[in-house]
Amino acid sequence: MLSYAHVPVLEYFWYNTAETITLKLVLGLILTLASCCVVPFCCALLFSHSFLVLRNMTTKEFFNFKVANAFAELPNDYNAGLLENLKQVFGPDWTMWWNPFVPAHPVGAGYKWVKRAS
Repeated sequence: MLSYAHVPVLEYFWYNTAETITLKLVLGLILTLASCCVVPFCCALLFSHSFLVLRNMTTKEFFNFKVANAFAELPNDYNAGLLENLKQVFGPDWTMWWNPFVPAHPVGAGYKWVKRAS
């Protein structure tokens, strides 16, 4: 059986001296602050990309339109509706949407993007 008492780094943290308690507090503070920065950033990325996927827009289209028309509705000829937008991005089989290794459609120029009727 593996004994952790013989590992020098773990042995250093095993005993609660004033030095190790201070080091544990500093490392805990650093990890807490790092997670407070990383988690909101990841949530913002998830929200913004979900917004764009549901509206079938690229980031460039979104920012070009928002700069020109700050409070107008987002027009988009390629917005086919919620379910169809998701199918265009992730593929027709919703059970495979979680798997990034299954291609949703042919790679390269083989997919026809559907415009909604005006």
